[in-house]
Amino acid sequence: MYYLYVRVVKAKDLPTNPPTGNYNPYVEVKLGNYKGKTQHFENKTNPVWNQVFTFSKEKIHSSVVEVSVRDRAMVTKDDYLGRVVFDMNKVPTLAPLDSPLAPQWYRIRIIKEKAR
Repeated sequence: MYYLYVRVVKAKDLPTNPPTGNYNPYVEVKLGNYKGKTQHFENKTNPVWNQVFTFSKEKIHSSVVEVSVRDRAMVTKDDYLGRVVFDMNKVPTLAPLDSPLAPQWYRIRIIKEKAR
């Protein structure tokens, strides 16, 4: 059985939120109908999650993986800070399966809309 592993390591230099200080960031990894969330951190601009999400290849019915950085709001809906989208056809396959991939930084695309 094959799996897709998504490791969320950290974010750096997240913007500050002028009215309240810093954001309360967390990451949401979405693949079709499946999604996972990291823990959120209070008032952090350089959070470290180091969390792995595992998706079974048999249950993957999507051509993209969306990784969103969001701000946890206490009263209103959570806000999007930005996201990056990966095409499943361009995700590398490990051979042998236990060989590691080198970590890589990805820039999020800033989103100015409220969470849906």
